[in-house]
Amino acid sequence: MKKETQENLRSWLSAKIRERGHGTQLELAKALGVPPQSIGRMLKPQKGRGFRVITAAEITVMTDFFGENPPGFAPAATYPSQRELLDIIQNLSAGEADWLLPFVKVWREQASKAPLPLSPKKESK
Repeated sequence: MKKETQENLRSWLSAKIRERGHGTQLELAKALGVPPQSIGRMLKPQKGRGFRVITAAEITVMTDFFGENPPGFAPAATYPSQRELLDIIQNLSAGEADWLLPFVKVWREQASKAPLPLSPKKESK
């Protein structure tokens, strides 16, 4: 994730914590399954180490927790197969993503010309 993206996330997170008030950091830490200090390190740099990076999985939990997407982020997955696909994509190595991307682009191009059916065809008897 770009440095600018992390900065925007930190600004959004800081504003949401202030907006919700006392106890929000602790509640968020519990929702994320991290120690409360991790939230502090996301917001303020640690000497010699800088900021703690906010991961894609954490952004998903934060979106659910605060009930809104951070600015510039698409809505979270809404159905099981979309969640599964996003989980797979998030766990790809850079090389795997580079290899897969051209195929996805070709598929999208083809699908835009001849959209796929929304439901599987029933087999004829």
